[in-house]
Amino acid sequence: MPLSKGLREFIECLNSNEVEYLVVGALAVSWHGFPRCSGDIDFLLRPAPENAARVLRAIAQVGFGSLDISLADLTTPGRVIQLGCEPNRIDLMSSLRGVTFEGAWPERVSGRLDGVQVNFIGRAALLRNKDATGRPKDLIDAAELRKQGPLK
Repeated sequence: MPLSKGLREFIECLNSNEVEYLVVGALAVSWHGFPRCSGDIDFLLRPAPENAARVLRAIAQVGFGSLDISLADLTTPGRVIQLGCEPNRIDLMSSLRGVTFEGAWPERVSGRLDGVQVNFIGRAALLRNKDATGRPKDLIDAAELRKQGPLK
């Protein structure tokens, strides 16, 4: 998937600031074998103050520093910070249903997206998340991913 200049810069800033993140949502579903369109890219962030501070540095480096986002915004469960507009919107999440960052991090899949290093949520954790939401589109995602065969 080609990345816009802004998304590329944001991911590169996350990486250069050593942010612990996982790409989740539709882009992760596509990465794991079921192509799906979305107007955003979803990031699950380690909800720890030191990681949140690195995220704030990355946000400032790409021009969103004036938004008054706090450490608490990035570490409080259930919060979602949205940057930009579709089709290049960035969603930063501190938690996901059915999955903890600590549980999903060891299962992450490292890959390249348009030449940029990216940490994707692992397939098993993604399936747990999709099953836990109960939303029809997520249940379809999970069913389609399971058609890819057993987990490795």
